Amino acid sequence: MTEKKYIFVYGAGISGQGVAEVLARHGKKIILYNDELREVDPLVANIIKKSGGEVVMKKEPTPYLKESLYVIISPGIPFTTATAQKAKALGVEVIGEVEQASRLYKGKWVGVTGTNGKTTTTTLLGEMLATLPVKTAVGGNIGFALSKETENLDADSYIAAELSSFQLEGIKSLRVNIALILNITPDHIERHGNMANYIAAKANIFKYQTKDDVLILNADDPIVKGFATGAKAKVCFISCKTILPSGVYIENGNFTINLSGKKASGMCSQRYENIRCPQ
Repeated sequence: MTEKKYIFVYGAGISGQGVAEVLARHGKKIILYNDELREVDPLVANIIKKSGGEVVMKKEPTPYLKESLYVIISPGIPFTTATAQKAKALGVEVIGEVEQASRLYKGKWVGVTGTNGKTTTTTLLGEMLATLPVKTAVGGNIGFALSKETENLDADSYIAAELSSFQLEGIKSLRVNIALILNITPDHIERHGNMANYIAAKANIFKYQTKDDVLILNADDPIVKGFATGAKAKVCFISCKTILPSGVYIENGNFTINLSGKKASGMCSQRYENIRCPQ
């Protein structure tokens, strides 16, 4: 039987190089693989080689896959590529970079997904989290690989993570402690095949939540609102258009929080009087 000694990182972009560097510095033997020729940061390549790994470009991947414990696929690469299918045929587990980050990082996750508004919302959340007396970071579809952004965080830390459907497609166990879904409209159908698959990928953000977690849903979006039915976590609805029986909304120009029978309101500044939810 072929010895399984490598972690096969598929895709040599920002995400792939980031997770390969982190794992190599932790003493793992990495195969950083790309289907086509691609420039790799010399410092990253050197770290990989020093740990006993290799940078492989435009070669038949099967010999390397046979020696690999599992494959980490970069978000921009579909699971339908020939290399990914060869891995599956060999019985090699294929996970996304975000899943790998969750296996390394044991702190809290605040995850944001949606068709529009993810980056702005995640950036604002990152600013809010930065006021906490613990280590925090921002990453995911914004910035560097999550494996790299979370590397220096501890169990008390928080990460604000922008999670695209491409990233959520590759998770196997990631538990997002606080998940926010902004909206869902047709997008990336060429990648997912149909709208149902796209919606299913987005829904993965709360797939592994528990009753101790929170799922924030935009009640103004019928698809997003419908996710409440299958949620295990505590659901909090938000709305820019409707006064909700429970949740967070705008009433008489005031931001209003109405949860667990307790209601509090604060006046919107002029800057936010005409606030609009992402459509």
